[in-house]
This record gives sequence, structure tokens and C-alpha cells, in this order.
Amino acid sequence: MTRLGEYRHDASEASARRDTPQQPDPRPGAYFVSVIDPDSGRAFIAAGPWPTHAAALAAVAPVRSRARELSHRASESARRLTVWGAFGTCRLEDADTAPGGPMNDLLPADHRPPARPWPADPAPTRLDVIRARRAAARAAVTGTAPDPPRWSA
Repeated sequence: MTRLGEYRHDASEASARRDTPQQPDPRPGAYFVSVIDPDSGRAFIAAGPWPTHAAALAAVAPVRSRARELSHRASESARRLTVWGAFGTCRLEDADTAPGGPMNDLLPADHRPPARPWPADPAPTRLDVIRARRAAARAAVTGTAPDPPRWSA
């Protein structure tokens, strides 16, 4: 085991790792540009989704530069995040339910993720059905029209 005082950093190895481009992930899914807060370790989605990992990797630098351009108007913690945060990519397997990133509209048009159709309304939950029945019963008693359900049948 190397003791802390005996440790020597090999700068050539670190620079070789830094200069090697990351290989894109071939798996399907929704890919995002994310930021990891160095203070808390929490990850935040900045932009996306892109259909391929290669497209998300290409968007990391533009997202980082745009975030830094906008950081002068942000809070102190947001400014620290854009300077010291680790920008990278992440993947969500279920591309149909992937949310849009908050910076999508702030990016230049050539770096925005492709537009996609809005996901279909989810099926009603048991609670939605109960609320609809109660509203119909209330409307029958009061003689008013029931509120329309919050889902499409």
C-alpha cells in the first residue's frame, strides 16, 4: 500500500486519459447533458434528450459554455456549479418518458436536441377514477354539470 507521503502523481498518465475522447455508448435510450455539483454530489439534467450518446457528447461543450455565459445572472451557488461542476452525459432507458432539459431553449439551434412528440396522457389511476365518481355523484345531487375528467378515455 502506498502511503500518502510516497504518492507521486503521474502527469503523463492523467493527460493521456484527459486527451482520449470518450467512446459513445451504443445502447438505445434518451441521453442528456448533466452537471454534478462538487459540493453535494447531486446530479442535475441540463439539456436533452438526444437519441444517441454521440449527439449528447457533442453537446457537452456548448451546454457548458452557454451555462457559463448565463451564470452572471444566477445565484452564487449556480455560478459555482457552472465553474466547478462536472459536465458530462447520462442515459435514461425509457426514452418515451424522458423529461426535457431546462436549458434546451437557451442553446443555439444547431445544438438543441431534436423535437419529439409530446407523450400521450397517462392512463387514469385508481384515485382519478374515484375522484370522477365523486364528482359525478356530487353533480347529480346538486344538479350541476360534473367536471370533465383529467384524462382522455
